[in-house]
Amino acid sequence: MISPMNQRLLAEIGRTQRLEILNSLKRTKGMSVNELVEKMGMSYMGIKQHCLTLQRDGYLDTWRRPQKMGRPEMVYRLTRRSHDLFPADSNGVYARAYEVHLRHLRSERAGKAPL
Repeated sequence: MISPMNQRLLAEIGRTQRLEILNSLKRTKGMSVNELVEKMGMSYMGIKQHCLTLQRDGYLDTWRRPQKMGRPEMVYRLTRRSHDLFPADSNGVYARAYEVHLRHLRSERAGKAPL
């Protein structure tokens, strides 16, 4: 079961794509918009807009990753606030609740009853 605080945070984040961005970033030290585009198969501007919204809401911040040549690359990473969405638990209860939530959001977008 998702805690009331996490239910509120998930409701605030809202869109499935934003949850998928957070979930992708959770497994890394940070990703550029281009890396997220490649991983998620969305448009550059779609990913960028979701990242800007998540940054504005305090779930992401940015840093500049040095490149071998040229300008540093802007990379998004999770903030402490978004880490709270992914508590470390060994029994996988949160992971299951997260998957159920994603299925529910996807079914709402498709106009179907949730599973």
